[in-house]
Amino acid sequence: MTTRGGLSDRAAMLGQVPLFAGLDRSHLEALATRAAERTYSRGVAIVRQGEEGLGFYLVLNGTADVLRSGRPVATLLPGQFFGESALLKAQPRTADVRATSEVDCLILDRQSFWAVLGIDPDSDRGNFEAIVDRLRSPHANLTE
Repeated sequence: MTTRGGLSDRAAMLGQVPLFAGLDRSHLEALATRAAERTYSRGVAIVRQGEEGLGFYLVLNGTADVLRSGRPVATLLPGQFFGESALLKAQPRTADVRATSEVDCLILDRQSFWAVLGIDPDSDRGNFEAIVDRLRSPHANLTE
């Protein structure tokens, strides 16, 4: 289900991702416009554990394995995604993702994400990242 050339399809797929589900149509279309599509050959590492994560990946076609310290932990199918943590905050990748077939991905880099949301990376980002860190905390009370 490749989306090459379909801005509306790209925006709709991004809207299915929990991180983006609360965004309005104009923001989804802006993200879709800035996202790139890339094809990875079978056996190629899409991302490597320990490398700086620069963005978010949505699998459009194909399959990929997620490996931590060389051990398989999940298989990604079309419509699934990874890299949402790296999209929000600069940090090392926590796993390898390796294509198990030819894989098409929609890729959104961190800089584009922040720009679309209208957040100034030098001032507002710290506040947003603090909220993200709090929500990720195992002690966070998400019902407050």
